[in-house]
Amino acid sequence: MITESVVTEVTDVLSSEQRAIRIRCQQAALNDLYCQGYFKVPIHLAFGHEPVAVALALAVETGDQVVLSHRNLHYQLGFGASLSDVVREFLLQEDGLAGGRYGSMNLVNPNQGIVYTSSILGNNLSVAVGVALSKLARKSSACSWVVTGDGALEEGAFAESLLLSRTVNAPLVTIIEDNGWSLATSIEERRSPINLKDLVGAYGVHYLE
Repeated sequence: MITESVVTEVTDVLSSEQRAIRIRCQQAALNDLYCQGYFKVPIHLAFGHEPVAVALALAVETGDQVVLSHRNLHYQLGFGASLSDVVREFLLQEDGLAGGRYGSMNLVNPNQGIVYTSSILGNNLSVAVGVALSKLARKSSACSWVVTGDGALEEGAFAESLLLSRTVNAPLVTIIEDNGWSLATSIEERRSPINLKDLVGAYGVHYLE
């Protein structure tokens, strides 16, 4: 088994690349425990997505709030959660990251700005718009960030969140993690291509790839 001493460093002295590698090693350690049957809750790993989590952790500013999907482990680790706190949470222990109440797919960490996660496809997009609207109401300069996957593009909530956030100019940034797959099915097998730049452009939303 990989021990925490192998994958624990002082975060603020690591480069972005080193932080991403550390998250990869931490995920490998968790997978090792999962394969040994330690956990009774489902856990979604994010191998290959670690650099996105590091980039977001570096981009957020004071007061910003982050809304995630069921695949949130790499962000929890990237935002500073310790491996031991995460393990205890997945074991549903009271001294876990969120008191052992959320497990993996709904894990939050408000102290680090992660205020909501959801296992329902596309559900977090609507919540993120609400978070952004609350900032408008309080005249806050902070931003709302939401992370979802390519599958959520097929949900009505995606278009609705774009429309509402653009209509009121809500401070919202949407990140789409697209690895080209849905479980064992490729995007090409599942649906016709979606030109995301053109789609969001129709709403007047700025797009970067």
